Amino acid sequence: MPGVRKVLGSDMSSFRACYVNDRVTFEEHLRHINLIFHKLTTAGFTINDLKCKFCQPQMNFLQHVIGPEAISADPQSIFNE
Repeated sequence: MPGVRKVLGSDMSSFRACYVNDRVTFEEHLRHINLIFHKLTTAGFTINDLKCKFCQPQMNFLQHVIGPEAISADPQSIFNE
């Protein structure tokens, strides 16, 4: 089975540029997700929908909370002495 980068090819860099520059609409984002999922499943990857979350107001990622207004340290990851 080929790697994810090989399956997605140049689409990854074009999608990433849209998000970095904040020039993507919600509809474009959904098209990107559909295309990525289609390419991955066609290449034999399995997508576990129970592990996927969409349209969340915020998310935890690498001990940070990422929200619409700010990125902050995850309070659960800060050790209190």
